[in-house]
Amino acid sequence: MLFTDPYHLIGVDIGVNQILAVELAGAGKRYRLKRIEQAKLSNKVMGATMMDDPVIVADTLTTLFRKGKFGTRHVALAVSGFGVTVKHLTIKRVDPAFLHDRILHVAEQYVPYPMASMYMDYRVLGNSAHHPGQMDVLMVAAPKTLVEKKVEAVRMANLSPVVVDVDPLAAANCYIFNNGADRSAILLGMNAESVAITIVDAGVMRFTRHVEMALSANSDSAELVRVFYETINQFRTSEPSKNAEHVRLYGDQPQLATLKNALAKEPDFDVEILNPFQHISIPAKLMTFEHEPLTGSKAAVGVGLALRKGAMP
Repeated sequence: MLFTDPYHLIGVDIGVNQILAVELAGAGKRYRLKRIEQAKLSNKVMGATMMDDPVIVADTLTTLFRKGKFGTRHVALAVSGFGVTVKHLTIKRVDPAFLHDRILHVAEQYVPYPMASMYMDYRVLGNSAHHPGQMDVLMVAAPKTLVEKKVEAVRMANLSPVVVDVDPLAAANCYIFNNGADRSAILLGMNAESVAITIVDAGVMRFTRHVEMALSANSDSAELVRVFYETINQFRTSEPSKNAEHVRLYGDQPQLATLKNALAKEPDFDVEILNPFQHISIPAKLMTFEHEPLTGSKAAVGVGLALRKGAMP
C-alpha cells in the first residue's frame, strides 16, 4: 500500500473537513519550513472506508496549490479511519519467497474486511528481541476504495501521488524526527470524528488504536481520558516489558488543551502538545498572523508526510 519514490514531496493531509499541505527544504536532520497552506472543505468528504466526494477534494487541492505556489506537484498523502489497520506482528522467520503469503494469512485475523478488498503492505523490522526464531513485522492494510478515491482526487487536481501512507505512521515519523528514535512516547491524535492513539518505542510504532468519537469543543474530556487508559492497558497487556511515559497530543480540536490538563493530573505521564516544528526552522514570513495557526500540532501528519523523502533546497 505504500507507494514510494525518491522525489521531493509535498505532504498533503486530507482530513474530514480540511486539507493541509506542507513543503520542507533541507536534508538529513536540518530542515526548514518552505511553504504551508490549509483550506477548508465545503462538505464532510471522508467516511470510514471511502471518500464521498473526490471532486470537492480535487477542487480544493487545485485552489490550495495555486495559492501556495508549491515547488513540486509530487505529493505524499495518508489514509486513516476505522477501515485502516496497522499492526505490529511477531511471526516465525520464513523464506522471503513465502513471507508475503505468511503475513497475508496472519493479517486476516486482524483486518475487519475481506483481504481481497484491501491494499496490504508491510515492513520487516528485524529479528524479535524476545522470541528466538521469530521476526517483527509492521503490517498496514487499507480499503482499496479509500486509497483509490484519495489517489483519484489528487490526480484530478493534476498532482502526482508518490507515497500513500497512514496517519499514525506519518505522525510517528514527525515525532521521531523531532525527538529522536531513543524515546518512547504515546501519540494521541484528534479530529472531528475520531481519536488515534499510537505508541512509539525505539523508533518503531509498536501499537495503534483508532476510536470513532464525535468531538467538539463541548466533548467530555473524561471520556477521552477513559479511552486513553483503556488503550494503554491494552498495550501493557500485549507488551508488558514496554513502558511509555511521554504523551504528545496533536490535531485540530479545541479540547486539546483541556485534554492536556486532564492527563497532566496523572503522575505517571509527561504530557505536552506535540510541536511538529521543534527541530524545523520557520522563516519569519511564515510566522505572520495569517500563518501562525498553521504551525501548531495540526500539522503533525503533514510534516511527517513531507519528511518521507529527503527534500531538496
